Amino acid sequence: MFHILTLLALLPISTLARPDVFLTPTHTTGIPVGVVAIEGASIPNDAYIPLMQAFQNASAPEYSVYVSIPSFILDCPNPPQISSKIAAARKALLAAMPNSNSTTKMVGFAHSLGAVFLQDYVSKNPTQFSVQFLTGASLGRKYYNGSVGKAGSYPVPTMAIDGTLDGLYRVTRQAETYYHQILHGINPDQYPVVVFEGVTHMQFASGKPPANVAKNDLKPEVTYDQAHALISAVMSAFLRSQLAGDAKAHVAVAAQVQNTGTLLQPLIDALVQEGHHHFTAPCNSDYQMPAKCPAYPRYPSNTVKRQEQSDTCTCGTPFSAQVAQVLMGTASQDPLFPTNVQIVASDAVHAVSEITPIHLPHIWHNCSSGDDAASPCVVNVTTVTQPIYAELDSFDTGFYFQSASELRVKLKSRQSVLLAAGVDPSLVDFVR
Repeated sequence: MFHILTLLALLPISTLARPDVFLTPTHTTGIPVGVVAIEGASIPNDAYIPLMQAFQNASAPEYSVYVSIPSFILDCPNPPQISSKIAAARKALLAAMPNSNSTTKMVGFAHSLGAVFLQDYVSKNPTQFSVQFLTGASLGRKYYNGSVGKAGSYPVPTMAIDGTLDGLYRVTRQAETYYHQILHGINPDQYPVVVFEGVTHMQFASGKPPANVAKNDLKPEVTYDQAHALISAVMSAFLRSQLAGDAKAHVAVAAQVQNTGTLLQPLIDALVQEGHHHFTAPCNSDYQMPAKCPAYPRYPSNTVKRQEQSDTCTCGTPFSAQVAQVLMGTASQDPLFPTNVQIVASDAVHAVSEITPIHLPHIWHNCSSGDDAASPCVVNVTTVTQPIYAELDSFDTGFYFQSASELRVKLKSRQSVLLAAGVDPSLVDFVR
């Protein structure tokens, strides 16, 4: 590896990088706008020409879009080069655009790995761009606009665009972004999230996909021309809405965001059911629970450590308490279960193997067999769940699966629930 790096260091830069690409608009009578487009890893910069040309056409005649697509060493954007490449691209754009000055608008565009470095650059240099597009990517978790526990907001209006068949930045990652930026964001209009059905990771570019993309990307359900038309249209609408306050463009963007919400809602609902840790952090049942959470006494004692927790934490895994435990012997599932008895369960997220203190499911209130069958009675149950997530999820690449691969759950058995409901022990086939 050392010898390879040494060889690369000795080679002239020109042998390791392609020429920069510069596109002038067909329509030159509109308001000039400059675009700096950053390539994805191993994808040649000229592979973005078709999409950028589609963007130019979609923005005309109101805007004359000039595009600079820098080339990076080995077609791979990287932190050491990003600042100088953007500076050179901006300089070339300003030199080419008529009547350019300090008020001339600049737009950032990036794909895949390029989006990681561009958003970091823009965060530190917010006056360099008026609008930013992240494709096959989104703002990283550290930049969630208005997310719980995150101070402030990202400084530049940013649109995230992805496809449902993106095999490298999964649609579940965009569902997470949608949850924070749209459903719980401070200003969703400035941070829209758009996902197009049938579009893949490579369709933000063109040509032959590099090996990693070819291996992991999914098969598209739309043509490249169709994908570029969809992407460029929503980019143009966001450009108009942000630079000119165009009401019609604003409506067009809002419609795409709404369509995306409909598309992603089942994924979001499923992630909520597992108590997804990147939506809100789980509450710690060893401590005093927030008022919104059901009582979960520290087991086996009835006391808890006195430490305030955020009201935004997740009380537990809803699926474990509201579905799995309730199915254990309910009237609809078991003819022995009394019709006047209701199971009310609450869950806590904890490592199920933890023994100090021990975490076990527990029934806190039973219904006596002598209770009047007409009187309602509640069996209170607490359960324990440990969701298992991808080990490399913390890198936030969007490549690793977002949902839990399994839920390790401790539930009370059917027999225990029946006995707690007041069923005659002689009728229960197996006791505890």
